[in-house]
Amino acid sequence: STNITGIAGVTATSFSGSGENLTNIKLQETDLWTITADSTNTTWDDRDNDVLGGGSFGVSIARCTTTQNALFAKQGTGMSYSSGVFTFPSTGTYEVSANLFYRPSESLYKLTELFMQLTTNNSSYSTIAKTYAYSQDTDTHPIILAPIQLTVTNTSLQKIRFTAFSDSTNMFFKGATDVIFSSFSFKKLA
Repeated sequence: STNITGIAGVTATSFSGSGENLTNIKLQETDLWTITADSTNTTWDDRDNDVLGGGSFGVSIARCTTTQNALFAKQGTGMSYSSGVFTFPSTGTYEVSANLFYRPSESLYKLTELFMQLTTNNSSYSTIAKTYAYSQDTDTHPIILAPIQLTVTNTSLQKIRFTAFSDSTNMFFKGATDVIFSSFSFKKLA
């Protein structure tokens, strides 16, 4: 081990050891996107093609604003978004999660499912993560997709989207521009 003193402006590009005593380390990329208004009350019946923000279901998604959270600030470039598809700003390992609120139109015992889908060719998508929730009334309910780790090696081919299914005849996702109800979180870990 070598101790060097009196040298200013040194930057390390790698280190060895556990890193347990490192300080002032922040994530390179963090971003938060939200549903900005209650979506259309509709039938979500196709797990593969009912894309949040990508069709006629009235799901409006935009980056979080300081009106929703006065202390929000994305770190780095941030995600890109278009018609339901999220594109990563750079290669690396990301943690992605979704925390949404939904409301079914029926007071019967109903299922709602949320899926994360991945494309590796910028064309066809496959489901890589799924969560579900049951409701027994028409109140608003949470549905949470726990953090999923993705190692992105090609940002033009590897993208994600979220799809939904509900056995309620009509269901909508909760959103607003002045508070966060439903959100999608992205963190670059390495």
